[in-house]
Amino acid sequence: MGERGRSASAVETWKKFIKVEPTGIYAQVVRERIGMKADQKPPHEKASEMRSPIKLGEIKGETERVLKGMRKKEFAIGPFIGVIYEGGNIKVFAIDNTVEIVETESEKEIDFRKITGEPVKKIKTLYGLTLVYNSFAADVVDGKVKKIIYFKRETI
Repeated sequence: MGERGRSASAVETWKKFIKVEPTGIYAQVVRERIGMKADQKPPHEKASEMRSPIKLGEIKGETERVLKGMRKKEFAIGPFIGVIYEGGNIKVFAIDNTVEIVETESEKEIDFRKITGEPVKKIKTLYGLTLVYNSFAADVVDGKVKKIIYFKRETI
């Protein structure tokens, strides 16, 4: 926007973006462009408390052994080769032999604030609420966690 002579409008839009997405690489770039200090750090998470049941990252060793026991659906999007693995209450999304996202189903009442603190973002959905943290998100319906989605923040 700023490149087209609408700098004032662009700055206002970027400030609104920071309110919606206060952390991450895009927020960092926006802050640099408008000269805003990065005085807000993302909330600290107790990573040991919320660990993915399948290790994120390159598929090798134990991860490879576990995934071989799951149903496998392959797909391609342009040059990317992807696989969705399913087993039990776990779904795994992998691209180019790297686990990017792990989703687990649940029916538990979990107070994440006691485990990891306040979420980075709360998103109202049609059915409930999604609580977004630095390395996972939780879909909550009627006070119960339905799904937990694990990811590496820098890949999302």
